[in-house]
Amino acid sequence: MTKRTIYGLAVFASAACLSSAAWAVGIMPMIAVSNQVPDGKTVTVDEVAIPHDGFVVINAPTDGKPAAPQHIGFTRVKAGFHQNVDIKLDRTPKPGATYVAMLYNDSGQTGKFALGPGATNGDKPVIVNGKEVTEAFKIDKAVK
Repeated sequence: MTKRTIYGLAVFASAACLSSAAWAVGIMPMIAVSNQVPDGKTVTVDEVAIPHDGFVVINAPTDGKPAAPQHIGFTRVKAGFHQNVDIKLDRTPKPGATYVAMLYNDSGQTGKFALGPGATNGDKPVIVNGKEVTEAFKIDKAVK
């Protein structure tokens, strides 16, 4: 084996050992979600890109406007790109209402979503250009 071949194998092996968090650092955070036909149990987020492990959170409306921390469901996501992310809901969404899907960093206790009254060292929203990464969507009035 030549030195060049050995070097190439070492670079390949090193790259293969990198964690998803290491390769995901260059990812621009984003979230995309379509209007939903409710089944009363889940919301499906079309696409998620997140550079570090975190959470996709569904926030409920307050006085007709979507607001955090009034979340009705969340799921943990690993760093990277994801499609068709299902989020189990804590309560049935209201048909015709607008909800907001939002990205949070896993910045509190690792693996546990912490937000709202009584939460200490809570998870923080993902911020890009001074704005939270969110996407509003409606729950259609038709029920599956």
